[in-house]
Amino acid sequence: MRNVSDAVLSLMDLVEAEARLIRRMMLDGFTVMLAMTGAAIAAGGGLILLLLVLHEQVSLHYGSSTATVSVALLCFVLSGAFLWLVKHLKS
Repeated sequence: MRNVSDAVLSLMDLVEAEARLIRRMMLDGFTVMLAMTGAAIAAGGGLILLLLVLHEQVSLHYGSSTATVSVALLCFVLSGAFLWLVKHLKS
């Protein structure tokens, strides 16, 4: 009888340790996800500000329509480069 109770107690200790490990891993994963989301938002905001400044500077020299087209083309090139990078990093 003592062997059975020892086995049950050790099994419960193992389950408790696994639960703590899973909880810690989930918390670590959530922290990483939160940090990556914050970094993505900050990078997106910075990119938007840089594109606005670029548009203003180009429009001073070449006009508003040329500036809009050139900044839009730059955005398409950047988004294509990011998609290519993600595709090649995943494979």
